[in-house]
Amino acid sequence: MKNLLFTSLVLCAAAASAEMRFCPYVQPAPVEANYVSNVVVKVDASQSVTVACGEDAAKWVESHLRKWYGKDAPKVARGAFAPIAMKGDEAYELDAAPSGITIRAPKAAGVRYALFTLRQLAMPARGTVTVKGWIMPETHIKDAPALAFRGMHLSWIKEYDAVEMERLIRMAAYCKFNRVVLENWGSFRSKKYPWWGYEDGGMDPKTLARLVAVAREEGVELIPQVQIFGHASLCRSTSAKHAILDAHPEYAPLFEPDAGWNWCLTNPNARRIIIDLIDEMWEAFEKPSYFHLGCDEAYPPSCPACIGSDYRQVLVDHINAVVAHLREKGVKSMMWHDMYLLKGDERWKGFYANGDAKLV
Repeated sequence: MKNLLFTSLVLCAAAASAEMRFCPYVQPAPVEANYVSNVVVKVDASQSVTVACGEDAAKWVESHLRKWYGKDAPKVARGAFAPIAMKGDEAYELDAAPSGITIRAPKAAGVRYALFTLRQLAMPARGTVTVKGWIMPETHIKDAPALAFRGMHLSWIKEYDAVEMERLIRMAAYCKFNRVVLENWGSFRSKKYPWWGYEDGGMDPKTLARLVAVAREEGVELIPQVQIFGHASLCRSTSAKHAILDAHPEYAPLFEPDAGWNWCLTNPNARRIIIDLIDEMWEAFEKPSYFHLGCDEAYPPSCPACIGSDYRQVLVDHINAVVAHLREKGVKSMMWHDMYLLKGDERWKGFYANGDAKLV
């Protein structure tokens, strides 16, 4: 035990005398990163941030530093841009030393991600009771995303408010997601079909306009989701709720009689209403380039008309019709995969598979 303690002391002494390095938690981890933990870089009014970019991004940096650090925000200067090692419009280099912080990027998108990295690295200055300033370690980063589409899915349930959704969207941006799918769980307030969801749902036009603007400012595209197959109750199956039928049981013919979990696909009114809802939500989200159609976790039909049909073909025709409608607007459709992977099939072991032979 004494020998073990002596060995530990020797190793600690050696580490303390050498250049100290550590790996801060940056999400996602940069491609190349070098940190010197015992060299402090101030992030305050005494510091300067030089932005060298092929586009004008200095004002965006200045406004965000003011939001984050108030009157103690670092000064921002423009620098001459020269090509960097990493490729792509979202690539950047970040160098932070006591003498100054420099961001280099070909496009404003890269500058945005460099600043989000800086924000993740900044920590309260040491030695005080309350926050009196911010610091970061000496940092040298070269980074670029591995994926062009970096998405996150959020469900807006009735219990969430706009503040929580904005926090999640901003957090997604700080972690360098560039798209957020926002699924309505009875929260969207439809003008055309006010019975579709809760009367006090948080996704009203004014709130959505603000969230779309916030997301765009942070480099995120908000993508709406309307369930066009299962999840028509706009809830989880375990909740025993139905956002429509609990308050408006007169609309029962639009849904399968078995708890109303699926839309009734042989009822032509269902698709007409679904497409109207998609159009309304697409407009409310300010015409994004994608739209999510859900299509996960559906059950076999219980409606006599659906049971007596070639239900697989009915489903295929339904999805194709909705996709074609969106394609006419220049919008790409998205959907979940799980109903197309047969449950119990060994090929999909480890994957989320809900497929039923009656449906796929």
